[in-house]
Amino acid sequence: KELKAVESLGCVSVICSDKTGTLTQNKMTVQEVFIDGKVMQPAELSLEDKLHRYLVYDAILTNDSSYENGQGIGDPTEFCLLEMAEGMDISHQDIRQSMNRMEEIPFDSDRKLMTTKYELDGKILLLTKGALDVLLDRTTNIRLSDGVQPMTDEHKQAIKDTNRHFSENGLRVLAFAYREVSPDNTLSLEDEDDYTFLGLISMM
Repeated sequence: KELKAVESLGCVSVICSDKTGTLTQNKMTVQEVFIDGKVMQPAELSLEDKLHRYLVYDAILTNDSSYENGQGIGDPTEFCLLEMAEGMDISHQDIRQSMNRMEEIPFDSDRKLMTTKYELDGKILLLTKGALDVLLDRTTNIRLSDGVQPMTDEHKQAIKDTNRHFSENGLRVLAFAYREVSPDNTLSLEDEDDYTFLGLISMM
């Protein structure tokens, strides 16, 4: 409405904004989780539930940050996942010490994925986290409370709708999935396919 404001804006070359708090505090926190077809608070997750346990393990083990005495070391997106676990009275150190990382493919901006290999529940699993648009195209199944089911168009639409809802509220979203492989498997990029979808974690 003010001509002077328009003139001033025309001279601006850089605009800096702080949306999440990471610029001022270098800190993010988990907001909501989408799992088993519904949105939940992080505190509602329980290791007694196998589906929840797989998601929490994926968040802890596909992660190179650390979180001790309320301080995060590493990427804010990663250590807020550890903070979520600590809020559930889950020691990420104990989980990491009980399971050795066998192999990994680090995150890169082209793949938008990070994959690690662990032995879990007597099986060799690839645990993967990353961008939903990439990971969803590589999933063939979904894990729900009553077991693993084929991924249907309805499942995909519910996941996409939830992701859009999170994004429209200014939240950053990570998707999590896993895949069982043979014990003699040597991890490669070709293995990042045929996943079972676990859930979404949103953070701010």
